[in-house]
Amino acid sequence: MLFCFMTSQCVYRCLPILGMRRSRLFLIIILSLAASDARTQQATAPLSICLNGGPSYGINESVNQTLGPAFHLSVLWLHGINQYISPEFGIGVANNSGSNPKGYSDYRTSMFPIDLRFRISPSATSVVSPFVYLGIGLVSWNSSLEAPNKAADGKPSGVALFFPLGGGITHRFNEHWSLELSAGWNPSLTDNLNDVHDGKSDGWWQAAVGVIYHFTKRDDDPDDDGLSNAEEHLYGTNPHDPDSDHDGLNDGDEVKVYHTNPLNPDTDGDGLSDGDEVHIYHTDPLKADTDGDGLSDYDEIKIYHTDPLNPDTDGDGLSDGDEVKKYRTDPLKKDTDGGGVSDGEEVRRGTNPLDPKDDYSTKHR
Repeated sequence: MLFCFMTSQCVYRCLPILGMRRSRLFLIIILSLAASDARTQQATAPLSICLNGGPSYGINESVNQTLGPAFHLSVLWLHGINQYISPEFGIGVANNSGSNPKGYSDYRTSMFPIDLRFRISPSATSVVSPFVYLGIGLVSWNSSLEAPNKAADGKPSGVALFFPLGGGITHRFNEHWSLELSAGWNPSLTDNLNDVHDGKSDGWWQAAVGVIYHFTKRDDDPDDDGLSNAEEHLYGTNPHDPDSDHDGLNDGDEVKVYHTNPLNPDTDGDGLSDGDEVHIYHTDPLKADTDGDGLSDYDEIKIYHTDPLNPDTDGDGLSDGDEVKKYRTDPLKKDTDGGGVSDGEEVRRGTNPLDPKDDYSTKHR
């Protein structure tokens, strides 16, 4: 409800400035997104609130820019689209100004942006998470100081599209609080953010430090994987994805049942995913060679087609690993050379398990 109310109020204030057709279209799109996000978040994941502030620097015709203040308040849905992409809807305020010794490009402009962004983070579940963002928004501006050489067709106020682009890093201290550092570029589609024109659209840079509050509880388990939010934070798993490493085992089972690594799809590094080892092959996901025969589980299943749970698949008295690596015999045939004596017996007698000619004579001595 807070999300929808903030959205509707911001758009409503801009309607008198926008054309009616565009206003209605923009209002429908934004409110649909807001309502959709709110319904989904109530069902699956809590919201986060982010407030940041810092210096703003205008990109326009002014010769001497001065740093002005900028603030941004947003509603963030962490992992709202998937493990790596988080939608964010925000409103802000920024003030840009500039001066010139001759006074020709003095200006002072207040801006009120609203935007929809998408944060992309390759490690969104980590304590320290770098991210980039991109989005689209509307900026309403009002110039309180006009330059002496202002353009004849300049507009001291109005609304224009802009495109927030940038990046930053967050540090999550606990399940509720994170610190954020960010910087971004905000190019617009208007040349009126100051009232001197050069045929190029204006914009502004912004750097910020902020805090994020996550509306979570220690015992919440939004992805129903058997780990609470506090436990997911402890292990670094994604609280909105029941299988963080997508190996076929949910995070709770990995941590509490199988003791595998919920952030590594192949804990023992044998080439088989933890889920396949548990559910399909019934091998040990913590041991690369479950039966201890000298062949990894992957090699037994994918290459030699031996039984990873039986160290001597053909029952000839030689381990599968010795047959493959030492004697070069077939671990699927008890008598590789077909001479009538098993490979194990030949090895014990000192005959060649790859030569059938010595099986008979040795057998009848």
